[in-house]
Parts: sequence; C-alpha cells; structure tokens
Amino acid sequence: MPSPRLAVCRRCKKPVIFAVISNQAGRPEKRMPLDPKPDPGGNVAAYQDVSGTLTGRVIGSKTSPPMRHERVYMPHFPTTTCKAPGQAPPPDGVAFLEKYRKARAARGKALRQRRGTRPPPQVTGYRVPPPT
Repeated sequence: MPSPRLAVCRRCKKPVIFAVISNQAGRPEKRMPLDPKPDPGGNVAAYQDVSGTLTGRVIGSKTSPPMRHERVYMPHFPTTTCKAPGQAPPPDGVAFLEKYRKARAARGKALRQRRGTRPPPQVTGYRVPPPT
C-alpha cells in the first residue's frame, strides 16, 4: 500500500500528513495534521483504508491501545514552533469581552470606594483669632 501523501504546513513549512480523525463525542470528523514519521510516543493511531485515506483515532487512557494494522503518529502542533489554529494573536483593534468586563468591574469598584470619602475642606480666607 502506498504511503500517505505529504503536505506542507502553512506556518512552519515542515512536511505533514493529514488524517481524518474520528471521535466518540459524536462530532463530525476533522482532518488533523500529523508528523509524517510514526512515533511510538504519539497519541494518534492511524491506518490507510482501501481508498488511500489515512483514518485514525486519538488514543487515550480510556480507549483501547493501537491495533496491529494501525501505526502511532504524533500530532504536528506539539512538536513544532508554529501555533495551533486559534492561538494566533488577535488583530489590532480587537478586544476580548472577558478582558473588557474585568476592566469595567475594576473601574466600578474604584468609584464605589471613592464615593464615601470627602475631600478636606478648602481654606477660603484667613482665620482671625477672637479678641481676648
């Protein structure tokens, strides 16, 4: 059977292979980038089906170990310097709602603490001692 087709990572330009990964949660299958060489320390067990598609599953503590026809691969993002999707810094002008809410709460707290205090009275003139 031919080896899986190599692709290139868009961010770090290293070779990767893509596997269609199934899950037990019932979500749709997605393509996951894997390092092209099998790695016994990886957590993705994959095999090539009759159509040539690399199909796999994530191996965890609750799932069964890899079967005889599966090879174990390492996902691409933990082994490289490029960031995983969704971890890129936001563009300029984008604020996160959680950060905004924390700042607004801090401003409100500062205002509430300041409400009860009064500034010292201002001196408006000279004090003349009473005659004795």
